[in-house]
This record gives sequence, structure tokens and C-alpha cells, in this order.
Amino acid sequence: ETIRTFVSTTQQQPVRTPPPLPSLEPIAPIAYRAQGRRDPFSPQQRTAATTKPTDQPKPSNNRQLSVLERYAVADLRMVGTISKNQTSWGLLESPDGIVHRVVVGDYVGTHQGRIQAIHTDKVIVLEQTPQNAENLSRRVVLTLQTTS
Repeated sequence: ETIRTFVSTTQQQPVRTPPPLPSLEPIAPIAYRAQGRRDPFSPQQRTAATTKPTDQPKPSNNRQLSVLERYAVADLRMVGTISKNQTSWGLLESPDGIVHRVVVGDYVGTHQGRIQAIHTDKVIVLEQTPQNAENLSRRVVLTLQTTS
């Protein structure tokens, strides 16, 4: 009974029109220009201040150390690859669980290791190992780690 009363009362009320919408000022269009911005597919530069000091030999040139030069190559895990056009990136996981994207030529490891090749199932690193007063090159292969 209360529903019928409500409907009857509501139908007897005059119809109200809502107030008009406020007028909006037109927004000037904005043109996006990527010029001068970082390419999202290139590695991000890190400053040397964010790296931990090590007793390992430092590179002789004045380049900034990458984040992956904090860790020994043996502590890095390959977890995948991604590709776009003719470029392939390796995905390496550091001991802190962060996945980093690397390309051929990137430095990794505490012994000035450089990425030599990236394949779908492995990343090849050439690192310098100090032996007595000499630096010897050593090839390290990081193979794709799959979970079971």
C-alpha cells in the first residue's frame, strides 16, 4: 500500500526541469613532442653515487657505473628477453628481485663485464678477471631460468 501511495503522490507533483549545465571554457590543444625526451626502450642512466663501493678494480674511463655493476655476474639471473624491430633486450634479475633490461654492450658485474650477445635462452658476458697483475678475459653464459 505504501508503494501505491508514493507513486500516486509523485505523479501529482509538477515536473521539474534540471538547471542548465555550466558553460565550459574551451581547452587549447596540446601537441606532444617526444624530441628531447628519454626513449623508454633505452637503458636508464644511473649515477655512480647510487652504487655500493667495492674493492674490485674500477673502469679506467669516466663513464657512470650501471646498477648491475653492484653485483657479481654469478649473482644475476636471466629471466627472459624482449624484442622490438631488430633490437633484443635481455632481462636480468638482480639479487634484490628487480628485473633490469640490458642490451649488447651494457656493463654488468663487478669485473667490468660487458654483454656480448643476447639470445632467447642465454646472455653472454665477457668480464675481466684480475689474476696477479694481469686482467684476463672470461666468458660467462647466463642461461634462461625457468620456473617449474
